[in-house]
Amino acid sequence: MSWRNTDNNYGRISRVFHWVLFALIAMMVIGALSTEDMPKGPEKAELIQIHKSLGATILLLVVLRLFWRLINPVPNQPDASPPWQRVLATANHYALYLLMLLQPVSGIAMVQAEGHSVSPFGLFTLPAWVAPDETRADFYGSVHGLVWIALVTLVAVHALAAAYHHWIKRDRVLRRMLAG
Repeated sequence: MSWRNTDNNYGRISRVFHWVLFALIAMMVIGALSTEDMPKGPEKAELIQIHKSLGATILLLVVLRLFWRLINPVPNQPDASPPWQRVLATANHYALYLLMLLQPVSGIAMVQAEGHSVSPFGLFTLPAWVAPDETRADFYGSVHGLVWIALVTLVAVHALAAAYHHWIKRDRVLRRMLAG
């Protein structure tokens, strides 16, 4: 298997980006939902710190993934797919990239507007993008909340489309992203 994408398959690097980001985003959703009803205290503060650290990590990985995609084009879509499916698949991919960028950016902006810093795993502190402002914090919080719903929805559509290609159309769309 190649490190780079080919006309028919995703390479190792694209596959690693895909599955690592999927796992991190899934962990973020589960973690965020589990902390919602937790009482304030050290356990909740620690989970929120991990959430912020993973969010910053996701932002970095998405930027790297986009760079990789720019220099390493994706495999061709199946010839048998109707044009409307190709358009929707492309639109869904671009929307996923946009949302994967917007989610951590809005989260970091919300935290900074609340007057807090983001220090990924305590290694360094991100520069402040946003001055503390309660109104802005509420706005960025609303964006953060809406984007995760849109992101989870589009991930579900993406997974259903892959399942459709694998089990109904029986083409190679899903196998291109699976290892081996």
